[in-house]
Amino acid sequence: MRVGKTWQPAEGDPRNLLLRPFDGTHDDLAALATVRNETLRPITAADDFTEMGASDIDPFYNRPPGFVLPDNSWLMFLGDEPVAAVVVYPRAFFHDRPPGNFDLYVVPRLRRHGLGSRLLAHVEQAAAHRGHRTLETTIAAEDASSNSFLLEHGFKVVGQSSHMMRTGEANLPQIDLPDGFSIRSLFDLGEPPELYMETTNRLGAYDLNYSLLTPEELERMVSAGGWDPGGVLFLLDPARRIVGVIRAGRSDGATGHLHEIRLEPSLRGAGLGSAMVAAALRHLSDAGVSRVELDTTGDNSPAHNLALKAGFTVTHHWHHFLKPLAPAGSE
Repeated sequence: MRVGKTWQPAEGDPRNLLLRPFDGTHDDLAALATVRNETLRPITAADDFTEMGASDIDPFYNRPPGFVLPDNSWLMFLGDEPVAAVVVYPRAFFHDRPPGNFDLYVVPRLRRHGLGSRLLAHVEQAAAHRGHRTLETTIAAEDASSNSFLLEHGFKVVGQSSHMMRTGEANLPQIDLPDGFSIRSLFDLGEPPELYMETTNRLGAYDLNYSLLTPEELERMVSAGGWDPGGVLFLLDPARRIVGVIRAGRSDGATGHLHEIRLEPSLRGAGLGSAMVAAALRHLSDAGVSRVELDTTGDNSPAHNLALKAGFTVTHHWHHFLKPLAPAGSE
């Protein structure tokens, strides 16, 4: 175990540490929730932090098809107190690689005692035995200690993203379209959701920073209850060809989210992206939404610049980390 500082009597006896697999019981769900809450609370803005209990952790992690916490997560106890946890789950940042994303939690008072290093070494071995070629995770850029920890353990920053927000319904941008261009919703066109998936994938292929939408993801999106055909907006050129798409949805009554701002690269710079964002904001405003959020792939991406022009501001920066893994059994 990598130790950064000497254990103090008030912190407990390190000989009482126990690392074991998650067993799926209510008590283990509560233990995972406790460690997660204590780890994230000090480094998360009050408005963004949500306290979780056992009943919240279960659906939060046990939602991807075929994934369950048992056999994919481990807990560490100091005596009877849960103090650290790690979860490896299939939410890949790079879709052409096996899953290897993970969350690692260590309660603040026991940081720099080597608990994170021990958990990470354990999960690297487990991931390699499962055939994962990489481990991946996303950390807030402002979380300096976690960023340093990953860099010290062989991870590299492979991407960045930003979370942005716009509040209020005043000063909505104008929908200014060149002659012959129009914006129509999926509802207006009377088409099935598959048109949205096909358009998103076709236009997304021009930009490798965007993930592609699968039929399974589309099915979950439509069946989740928040699907709004009126908020799926297509940009049509004078020949009635679809050359852009944006999706505006609501996560709750007063908060909306913009997704998949995509435009044919040859048409960038003509104000068409700004017009799509303006149309999506007006759709949400008409639905009573006062706060709109979106995620972009970095400070210089086209979507990021469009959002700035439309009055969005950055609330969080994220670093995406990756570490190649040696195959199980290799020297």
